[in-house]
Amino acid sequence: MGYTQDYRPSAILLGITIRSMISTIGFFMILGRPLFVWFGIAAFSAMLVTVAIAILNDKGIHAIPFKFHHPFAITTAILATIHVLFTFARTIGL
Repeated sequence: MGYTQDYRPSAILLGITIRSMISTIGFFMILGRPLFVWFGIAAFSAMLVTVAIAILNDKGIHAIPFKFHHPFAITTAILATIHVLFTFARTIGL
């Protein structure tokens, strides 16, 4: 029996679903705080560790080798990007 309608989701509907999913994930509560707050705290902490590695190695204190500076910088960028994505979804109301 021939169906004449196409039941595939349209691009607009898919876009709305993904946007509301981002906002829903960003508002997931952990210990009474939304997930985007925890990503902000993690990004700030990773940034402090990244800066501390550079400063300590510059002063001759090699407790954490400088080879860990770039991986921490990349981790900071990833955490900050996720934090900004969730925060913008919250601010714009997606």
